[in-house]
Amino acid sequence: MKCKLEIGFLLFLISCQATLKDSLKPPAQCDTWKIENLAYASQKASEDSMNEPIPQKKMEYAKKGILWANRCIHSFPDSAACYYYRAVNTGLYYKVKGLGYQGGLKEIIADCEKSVSLDPRFEAGGAYRVLGNIYLKVPSFALSKNSIVKDSERAKHYARAALDVDSFDLENRLLWAQVLLEEGKYEEAKTYFKSLQEDYAKIVNLTSHQKENSEQIQEGLKRSEKRS
Repeated sequence: MKCKLEIGFLLFLISCQATLKDSLKPPAQCDTWKIENLAYASQKASEDSMNEPIPQKKMEYAKKGILWANRCIHSFPDSAACYYYRAVNTGLYYKVKGLGYQGGLKEIIADCEKSVSLDPRFEAGGAYRVLGNIYLKVPSFALSKNSIVKDSERAKHYARAALDVDSFDLENRLLWAQVLLEEGKYEEAKTYFKSLQEDYAKIVNLTSHQKENSEQIQEGLKRSEKRS
């Protein structure tokens, strides 16, 4: 959801965020916000977290994003956006925190599955993409039998679903390239990585998140060229 902030909304956002640091939920005056405002606030927090270099601040932005998403879900329980951005912010939070990440993964999966049930096409199949990344990149072993572990077949299923929603989306293509690499389909993976490399080269002033993706592309291209 790519909403533009108007001046009035910006001022309202600032007034509401001022109390978030010491609160478990957004203040009462935010209850009257429309879904677009609440979802945007959560989305904006996730983008700030992705592009923030300082770990503690990354966590703070992600936590704010979770709070906005909670309010969004409370007010609009049938919105795919609310669940999707809570999942994204939860992932960003535990990416830094680490401790207790298994609980975080279960929350993310539940939110993504709910988002998919409401609107599988939201954010270019974003919930499918998040699920695919989890099952592709989480460790393949865990101490608890109920833990979320790597599952290549599930990763492929969700990566394919995301690509079916939007085959032009850069992150969908990156995930699919990584799935192909994991399967040992090096020539196919190389084709995707090369195409992605060309597309990222066209982007002016990459964000921190885009730089991370670009690094993954370079690494994937190296591995696929070495094996092909």
